[in-house]
Amino acid sequence: MRGYVVMLGVLAASWGALYLFIKVGVEVLEPAPMLCLGLILAFAALFPVLALASGVRGAVSAIKETGRGGALLGLINMAIPFTLI
Repeated sequence: MRGYVVMLGVLAASWGALYLFIKVGVEVLEPAPMLCLGLILAFAALFPVLALASGVRGAVSAIKETGRGGALLGLINMAIPFTLI
């Protein structure tokens, strides 16, 4: 249970940082690349935690299992709204 709390905290921090710096970042970058950068940074922070918790093969299989559902959720919740900014 504690591992999930840590991952949720890292996710919240990276997600919140994206929104915190988007006002400044939009002056330099468009919203879509800013979103991609935030997602890449969140993945870079969370994948090692997941790999430590379940092993690299377990982490990759967990990502594969959530592939289509996660992609659809990301499209609806993030990609479409950020392109409308």
